Amino acid sequence: MSLESSFPIAADHPELAVIALRGDIWVNNELVTAGQLAVLRPAAATSLSGPGTAIVLGGEPVGKRHIWWNFVHSDLDRIEQAKADWTAQRFPTVPHDHEPFVPLPA
Repeated sequence: MSLESSFPIAADHPELAVIALRGDIWVNNELVTAGQLAVLRPAAATSLSGPGTAIVLGGEPVGKRHIWWNFVHSDLDRIEQAKADWTAQRFPTVPHDHEPFVPLPA
């Protein structure tokens, strides 16, 4: 959404965030610049303002996540499968990427 004036955000989701895409926005009078993500307080009254463009994200909590290199998942077995798939080069290639295959970190 492009913000020209104050815009209220409903606090009806347990987790909410706003990412500024272009220009500056203000979340309850706190500056958020392009590329920054602001995590909102649960059940708090929130408003956005400013000339920038932003996306509001919200929903139910996703639960615990595990991170290993470029792989993120809630199930450690799925990360192990992703490691095996990466090593076997079963992931699709990125269009126009001419860089050599990058092996898993040690």
